[in-house]
Amino acid sequence: MLSGPRQRKVFDDGTVLRNHRQVCIVDTSELAAIAAALGVPSMAPGLIAGNICTAGIPGLTSVPPMTRMVFDSGAELMLGGENYPCTIAGRLVRSVHGTPPHAFPKAAMGLRGVTGWVERPGTLVAGDAIELVLP
Repeated sequence: MLSGPRQRKVFDDGTVLRNHRQVCIVDTSELAAIAAALGVPSMAPGLIAGNICTAGIPGLTSVPPMTRMVFDSGAELMLGGENYPCTIAGRLVRSVHGTPPHAFPKAAMGLRGVTGWVERPGTLVAGDAIELVLP
């Protein structure tokens, strides 16, 4: 992967980067806040390409990078940081709710969830407890 506008604070454009992103994790409370900001009744996690949806992790998007998310099964994800909202997700939301794609980034800033990668594989089951291990 090559660096671009999102990495300009750290890398020159075109710098070769390792792509750690394997999953997008969102939380129900943050999805509800995005929906409210957009004036829509609800926001399904899969609509904005969330792979894992948690419930009860307030401020998930602000959890620091390199936090480990440990599941009951022993599976572990390493969190890479905030998943910045964009108009690509905005177009997905428009397809269901009819909102303008450019409205999504503003409504979802600081609420879009985090990206992560698999550190230890395991089976994830709905309702499993999750422990966050801060760096």
